[in-house]
Amino acid sequence: MVITTTTENVIKSLSYTEALIIRALAEKLVSDKTELVISQLTDEVQVSRSNAVTLLSKLSAAGLIETYSMGMRGMMIKVLNREAFNAIVEAVSV
Repeated sequence: MVITTTTENVIKSLSYTEALIIRALAEKLVSDKTELVISQLTDEVQVSRSNAVTLLSKLSAAGLIETYSMGMRGMMIKVLNREAFNAIVEAVSV
């Protein structure tokens, strides 16, 4: 019986575009709580906003991050499991 971790499942489910976004997101999330404007991030990576929202939903469902809307100012992203998040960033950076 093969047992996979949540981190491995997240890595396997990432698309190429989501991998690009997570690399850019990792550069922005230097502390455990960071304010972020998704449209600025997606403009830098040149992907659609819906791809970024899907990625954030995956990471949130896996228990790696929490997101809080701040209205017009963007959103607050809180990293709940830094070790797992870093493992995913490292896996997609290869």
